[in-house]
Amino acid sequence: MLSQDFDWSIFDEEWTLFLDRDGVINKKIDGYVSEIDEFSFTENAPQVIAEMNEYFFRTFVVTNQQGISKGLMTEEQLNVVHQHMVKGIHAKGGYIDRVYFCGDLAGTGSTGRKPATGMGLQAKAEFPDISFRKGIMLGDSPGDMLFAKNLGMIGIFISSEAACPGTHLVVPSLAQFWQLFKQGKGI
Repeated sequence: MLSQDFDWSIFDEEWTLFLDRDGVINKKIDGYVSEIDEFSFTENAPQVIAEMNEYFFRTFVVTNQQGISKGLMTEEQLNVVHQHMVKGIHAKGGYIDRVYFCGDLAGTGSTGRKPATGMGLQAKAEFPDISFRKGIMLGDSPGDMLFAKNLGMIGIFISSEAACPGTHLVVPSLAQFWQLFKQGKGI
């Protein structure tokens, strides 16, 4: 769907934002981000998230991190990276309500790993005031879009390529989505 055909009027202050990490908040690297010196924000991501926080009810990060099961990083290393990310967002006035991750390997049938719904259900258990019906997922993989579809959320595909199943809108970046959102909402 093209952005001009997207119904921006559906969004209000009751909507919850789910963000993938790699490729959406931070630049992808060849391998896994296991140290803070490997973490680099995508274009204006901390500022964009801070602005989005003013509009969306809650903001979560949901990220598959199979590098843990592969032995390429520890949960402690991942937590340090996430603390660094949250501090960078906080420095621009923004926040993340909670970061959820799944360290399970792909192909294991994990109920936590996207596209399975485990991380979303964990968020709902900890924050029962959220509604997936008023949820939006921004991600850069087909698994992210299926995660959104499996939970009944809107899927925004961050990509320069064509849409994949479950996608409601394709945009090249988080910053571009926010620009379109503001234009569409007249804010």
